[in-house]
Amino acid sequence: VRAVRVEVGADGRPTGVVVVDPTADPAATRLVMDTRSFTRRGAGRVSAQDSRYAAFGDPQVAHRVVEALPVTP
Repeated sequence: VRAVRVEVGADGRPTGVVVVDPTADPAATRLVMDTRSFTRRGAGRVSAQDSRYAAFGDPQVAHRVVEALPVTP
């Protein structure tokens, strides 16, 4: 299991950065998905509304991340 945060790079694009201690920032929004759900959403096979995930923190931030997951057209 890996924790990743999203940062905006110098080119203005979001980049995932591995988090060493995910408990270090209590204000962070955490998103938990199983591998199948992550893969299906990342492939655009299922909508954000139909994706299975748990959000801890700001649910709107979590939903925006799930909305942005697809990397295939």
